[in-house]
This record gives sequence, structure tokens and C-alpha cells, in this order.
Amino acid sequence: MAQDGLDAALSDDKGDSPELNARDTIKGTAGLASEKMVLDMCRGAKECVEWLDSTGMPFSSYDNCLKEDIEFLDDRFVMELIVEDSTCKGVITLKDDKIEAIQSGLVVLATRGYASIYHGHSTNAAELTGDGVAMAMRAGSRLSDMEFVQFHPTSLSGS
Repeated sequence: MAQDGLDAALSDDKGDSPELNARDTIKGTAGLASEKMVLDMCRGAKECVEWLDSTGMPFSSYDNCLKEDIEFLDDRFVMELIVEDSTCKGVITLKDDKIEAIQSGLVVLATRGYASIYHGHSTNAAELTGDGVAMAMRAGSRLSDMEFVQFHPTSLSGS
């Protein structure tokens, strides 16, 4: 699971393409990934990134969110997803001992993964405990390919 980043072929200017991106991705999985699923994902990635950008997703430009009047709710712990008819409609949060239900037309989970389960063998932050993954699972999401965890080789013994 990537921490603070994403991967998509956004331009053919430098010889990049969804097909080349898929080839690199499949190679990186040592053949464990479904070639069809990876190719479908890579072919749809540009459209997804463009859509996220159009919603004001703060990749590196917090200004887009300010321009679109997107409200950030800082210092909250998301406890549960609000799901109705198999659709996420919001979140239940905790802030300063107060529980609040927040309804939303769109919920993006960006919880950064679960790599801290490899304590002492990961350069990922200790707070990456998998709470977001567990919350999605409790809400009915189907998890797959959980063996793919990003790590940095410098965390391995002897490197």
C-alpha cells in the first residue's frame, strides 16, 4: 500500500503509457497480480486522477481545496462509515470526547495502510495500524491482495 502517493500514466510525452505502467506493475508483483485487473486499473488511472483533481483533491495543491471551499475536518478520529443500501453516505467521528455523524455525498478513504504491523522492519509511520482497512471491511468492502505492502529496502537487516 502506497504511502503519500499514487501512480498513473498521465502523458505520452515521455514514452509512458497505461500499457507500460501495467507491465512495470505486474513485474513488481512477481506475477502475483491479475494482468487483466492491473491493465484495467492502469487504463482507468488517468481518468481517476483527473476526476480527483477536478473535485479539489489536495495532491500537492491545498489551494485547489480552498478555491472550491472544501472543508477539512482536522483532529478527528473516524470510528465508522455510515453505509446505507451498500453505499457509503458519511462517517462517524470522535473529537474531544464528542461523537458526531457527518453525512457526505462522497467519502474518500486515504488512511495510509497497515505497514506498522512490521514494527522494526518498516520505515512506515507507527500510526499506520490498518484501522482504515478494518473500517472499510466492517462496512462491507471486499479486501484483496493484502500481501502487497510497500516497504523500503533500508529497513531490512544488513542493508
